[in-house]
Amino acid sequence: MFDVVIVGGGPAGMAAALGLVRGLGLSLGVAVFGTLLTRELQGRAPSPAATAAAIPDVLFWGAPAAAVLMALLTLLPREAH
Repeated sequence: MFDVVIVGGGPAGMAAALGLVRGLGLSLGVAVFGTLLTRELQGRAPSPAATAAAIPDVLFWGAPAAAVLMALLTLLPREAH
């Protein structure tokens, strides 16, 4: 679908497609980290101390996933063909 938008729309189509991909990536990142944080906070009373205690566990799972995704970004083409 993105290839069709990029080829058919020229620079404007490419900008729209990249904006959509960026938006989807940001939404997915927030959802994943939010899910991890919610999982870590289960059974605890909501408080700043509980949230602060859960952050290291969230980063333990989230940081490697983010690193893998950043590495996969290097596989994306730099220019539309």
